[in-house]
Amino acid sequence: MDLEDVTTVMKLCDDNVQKLQDSLSSYQREVDQVRQLLAERWMNVEKVDGRLIALHDQLLSSLSEVNAYVIKMNLHIKLNRPSGGMLRESEQPEKPPYRSDSVKLSGISAIEGSGEHKKDDKLTNWTNVQQPPADSGQQLAPIDLSSTHKVAAEQIPPNRPNPKSSQFSESLVFSMHSSWVIEPTPEKLKPKSQPVEQSAPQATTTPRLPPATVPKFPLAKRNRPLLPPKSGTQTSSDGIYTQLFKNIAAFPANTVVTATVMHLDIATNCLYVANWDTGSQPLMNLLQGQVALRELDQMPDYGDIFAVYDCTDQVIPRVTVSATTEGGGYDAYLLDYGEHIHLSGNENIFALPDRIKQLPAQAIRCHMANYNVSNMKKNSYETVKLHVLDNNGIDIVADLIEEEKSIDKLGNVSKNETPRDNADGKDESLAKLSEADMAMLNEIGTSTSDPLKAVLGFKPRDEQRICRHYDPKINGCFKGNNCRLLHEPFAPLGATKDVEVAAALPEAVFDTPVPYKMGSTVRMLITFVNSPIEVYAQFVDDATAPLVWDNKDVPEHKRTFKRKPHILDIVLAHYSDGCFYRAQIMDEQDGEYKIFYVDYGNTEFVYLNSLAPCDDVDSLKPHRAISCHMEGVIRMPDLCPRKTAECVEYLKTKLLNMEVDVILRHRLPDGFLVGFTDEYAEVPQKLVQRGYAQPSD
Repeated sequence: MDLEDVTTVMKLCDDNVQKLQDSLSSYQREVDQVRQLLAERWMNVEKVDGRLIALHDQLLSSLSEVNAYVIKMNLHIKLNRPSGGMLRESEQPEKPPYRSDSVKLSGISAIEGSGEHKKDDKLTNWTNVQQPPADSGQQLAPIDLSSTHKVAAEQIPPNRPNPKSSQFSESLVFSMHSSWVIEPTPEKLKPKSQPVEQSAPQATTTPRLPPATVPKFPLAKRNRPLLPPKSGTQTSSDGIYTQLFKNIAAFPANTVVTATVMHLDIATNCLYVANWDTGSQPLMNLLQGQVALRELDQMPDYGDIFAVYDCTDQVIPRVTVSATTEGGGYDAYLLDYGEHIHLSGNENIFALPDRIKQLPAQAIRCHMANYNVSNMKKNSYETVKLHVLDNNGIDIVADLIEEEKSIDKLGNVSKNETPRDNADGKDESLAKLSEADMAMLNEIGTSTSDPLKAVLGFKPRDEQRICRHYDPKINGCFKGNNCRLLHEPFAPLGATKDVEVAAALPEAVFDTPVPYKMGSTVRMLITFVNSPIEVYAQFVDDATAPLVWDNKDVPEHKRTFKRKPHILDIVLAHYSDGCFYRAQIMDEQDGEYKIFYVDYGNTEFVYLNSLAPCDDVDSLKPHRAISCHMEGVIRMPDLCPRKTAECVEYLKTKLLNMEVDVILRHRLPDGFLVGFTDEYAEVPQKLVQRGYAQPSD
C-alpha cells in the first residue's frame, strides 16, 4: 500500500489550513478595530449620520456572511472525520489547548456559547475603551473596511490592551433587528474572566526587522521587485480619495484661506490644494528625508499608507496603493499632492511611523469658480489666497483672490512676483508685445479672451486629449480600458499635435497659364536680375491685368491681420513707389520679415506695418515671375562678390524692364533655359568676354 498520495494531499491541506488561519486572524483584527472605531465615535455624532450607519450595517452584513460559512465549515469537518469510528477512545487525538488571544466571531460565539450569553443580549463584553470627551472636535472620516491601516491611524487609548497580547477573548454580537450600535455601558465594558486552560510554554521566534535609518539621497535602485500585497480591497481612483481622512477642516466655507497649489488636474478641471502649517512639519521632514524609515520588501496592503522614494525630485512623499493595473504595476495616490501615479513594483518604499501615518491627507480637491484650471499651470507649488465658497466634507469650491509666494516640493518658501492671469482670463504678458503685434489683435472679436487662441487661431487641446500617464512600455496607462484619453506621447518642445482644419477654397475663376511648347519663341518682360546668369521675367503674351493695388484699394482698416503671418503666407507688401504687390513671406526674425515678390522676383526686408492681408482669390492666382537661365553660359565658381555685383549692374543696363524675344530651350525645376534672339543674342558672349561667366561647352 502506497501512502505517497496521502502525504501529498496532507501537505496541500496543511497549506490551505495555514492560509485560512491567517485570513481569519486578519479578519478578526479588522472586525475588532472597526468595532472599536464605532464605539469611540458613536457618542460624538448625530444618530442620523448616514455614514456611521452605513459603516455599522456593512460590518454587520460582513460578520453574518463569514459566520455562516464558518458554521458550515465546522459542520463539514465533523462529518468528514478521518477516523470513521475505527479509533478507540484512548487513541482519539487530544484537543488543542484554548488560545487566550483568539477572538471569536459573533455568530460562532452565539451558537457555541449559548449558555454564556442570553438571546436578547445585543452587545457582548469587550475590553475597556477610553471614550473621547463630549466636546471633542473629532470628525467622522470614511473608512475602508479592507484597510487596517486607516483605522490604525486613530490614536489607541493607553488603557486599551493590545489585541495581539490580550489575556481576554473579545467577542462582539450585533443586533439583527437594528441598524445602529448599542451605546456601551460601564457594566458591559468590564471584561469577564474566563477559565483558560494553560498550555505548555512553547519557544517562539519573532523575525527581526531591519532597523529604521535616515535615508541618504540619492538612494540605490532595488535589485529585485517588490512582493505583491497580501490583502485589502482594491478601490477606484476617485474612491481612494473619498475614503481617506483629509485635512478638509482647514478650509471652512465662507472664509479666506491661504493654500498651496499642489497639483492641477486638467482632465477634470480641478486642482488640489494643501494648507501647510506648523502641524505639517513632520511631513516636511519626511519629504526632505530627515525621518528614520525602514525599507520594505513587500508592497503594503491595498489602502495602507506608506512612503515612496521619488528619484526625480529627491523627495519621499506619502502614498497609498488603490488597485493593480492591467499592464502590470499599481495605481497609487499621493496623499499630500493629490496626484495619481503608477508604481511599477521596483520602487524604494518605506514603512511610516505611526505619528506620520496618522496625519490627515493634505491634498484637498478644489473646484475653481472664477478660473479655468488650464490657465494656472505656472501656479504649481505657489501659495495663493482662496475664498472658499462651499465645503461638503469631501472637496471645496473656491474663488482665486491673489498670489503671494511660492513653495517648492521640499517646502522651501520664496517670494514670486511673476505676473499671473487675472479674473478675466487675460495674460498680463501681452503688455510685452510690440505695437506691431498688438495691432494684429485689434480686430479680434470680443468673445476671444485667450491670447493663445488669438495668436494661433485655435486653442491646442493636447492636455485634454492625450493621457499624461501614458507609459510606452505598456502602450497605455494604469487606468487600462477605463481611460478614455488618447494614449500617445506628447509632441516634443511643447509643440501641439492638434490638426487645424483649413477652410474651403473660395469659389473663383482663375486664369490658367497657357502651356508653352519647348523650342517656341515667346516675348518676355525682364523684371529682375538675380545673378550673372539668371533673370526673372513675365510672359507678355498673357492678356491679364497687372496685380497692383494702391492706397485706395488697401485702406488702413484693411491692413490689420487677424493672426500673425506665417512663413510661406501670401500677403500684400507696400513698395517704395506707394503701391502694394503680392509677396510671399520667406523668413521672420526679430519682427522683421523677408519677403519675395512673386510677380517680379525681387526680395526685400520689411516690418509688419508694411504688410497687409491678401484675400484668397488673389493669393491663389499663379505667380507671374518666371526664373530664366541664359543659354550658353554658366556661372564662374571663383567669381568674387565685387565682380558679381558689377555683372548684375551690367545686365540691368542691358535687360531690365526690356521686352525681349527668347526661345524656350528646356524646362528646369524652377523655370526655363532660354536663348536670347536679335540684338540681345550677344549678351551671353559679352558676359564671357568681361569675365563674368564661362561658356557652357
